[in-house]
Amino acid sequence: MNIKLNSTTLAKALKSASKVISSKPAAPILEGLLLSASGGRLVITATDLMITVKIPVPIASSQEARTVNVAGTSNAT
Repeated sequence: MNIKLNSTTLAKALKSASKVISSKPAAPILEGLLLSASGGRLVITATDLMITVKIPVPIASSQEARTVNVAGTSNAT
């Protein structure tokens, strides 16, 4: 995923979304944030299966992409 966005806006969105993530999730996938880019925005999604938040962030990108990032891991290749 190659996007351009304001780092302060991203930091605020990530902080808000991460409040939903449980410290002891029922499944490992619930430790992560879903990042979806399309239509000029990045949507950060977090859930604990009872509460789900979706936070849109404006971006400069023509690509569509989705990835789940889990704290303490890296998807980089």
